[in-house]
Amino acid sequence: MTTIEVFLIAILIVFTIPYLVWRVGRTEYYAPLVVVQIVTGILLGPGVLGAVFPGYYDFVFQAPVVQALNGIAWWAVICFVWLAGIELDLRSAWADRRDSSVTAGLALGMPLLAGCVVAAVLALYDGWVGPRAATWQFVVGVGMCCAVTALPILVLFLEKLAILREPSASASCATRAWTTLRSGACSR
Repeated sequence: MTTIEVFLIAILIVFTIPYLVWRVGRTEYYAPLVVVQIVTGILLGPGVLGAVFPGYYDFVFQAPVVQALNGIAWWAVICFVWLAGIELDLRSAWADRRDSSVTAGLALGMPLLAGCVVAAVLALYDGWVGPRAATWQFVVGVGMCCAVTALPILVLFLEKLAILREPSASASCATRAWTTLRSGACSR
């Protein structure tokens, strides 16, 4: 099979499996689609699928296919940040700057702190920190991953509470979106 054919198989897997789990499993009340997508992504990764079915994993997620998937992911993040920027009303956010700052700070700080705490505990066990990494790098890296991953969940949570269009919530989403874009740009 060509790389394009394998890429189409990977796209089919990445898009359909989470959606089917979400719809057929009727998990929308307990977990929004984005949460199902994150969990499914973890299960489809090298730690689970790659360990259980290494041949299938290596076939579908070849280096050129993963590179193409990463390109699409970058465009998705850019579009998400762009939409968050369009939603931000700077006048309202500035008028309510105290609420906006507290909300934005907590929306970024809490997942970062929680991720760092979990990573610090994991770092106590062998096999979590790579041979060339310092413990602090592992702890901060996992914390940033948790902070960045929480952005779509934050948007869904604010929407469910019917406060997504409030100035402080809008400022929080824009701050998180900017942080997401910056952390991705720094990881290159």
